[in-house]
Amino acid sequence: MAHFAFTDGVATINAVALSAHCTGIDVNVSTRSAEDGPCMGQTAVKFVPIIRQTGPIRAQFKQDFASSQTYATIHALWAASTIFTYAFKPTSGADGATNPNLTGTGFISSWAPLRGSFGEVLGTEIEITPAGATPGLTEDTTP
Repeated sequence: MAHFAFTDGVATINAVALSAHCTGIDVNVSTRSAEDGPCMGQTAVKFVPIIRQTGPIRAQFKQDFASSQTYATIHALWAASTIFTYAFKPTSGADGATNPNLTGTGFISSWAPLRGSFGEVLGTEIEITPAGATPGLTEDTTP
């Protein structure tokens, strides 16, 4: 797959399509490890992978205070401290190996409801901590 400009991504929070407001997405994954050693005769410390970990996930949006838009969607989830589903895709095309739909469940662990400077379009940023029934990142590549 060739490199491409990230201009047609998909951002869905709690089944609400917020792609038209989304300006950036950062999906982070890592692997926790445990130290394995040193034992007699070893001169180096080794590590073994233990568990895959998703998060934090950060998403930036243009702020919109209209009903069912950015502020209303995020505020309701944050105020209720509820676990919700999220989904992010590189493009709006069909799910597939070259356009994975990255989904999971989580809660808003950090929210900046107002972000901007004088004369700028107001923005907002959320941080999602994976939790709930499917806390890991699921990759759907089924077209």
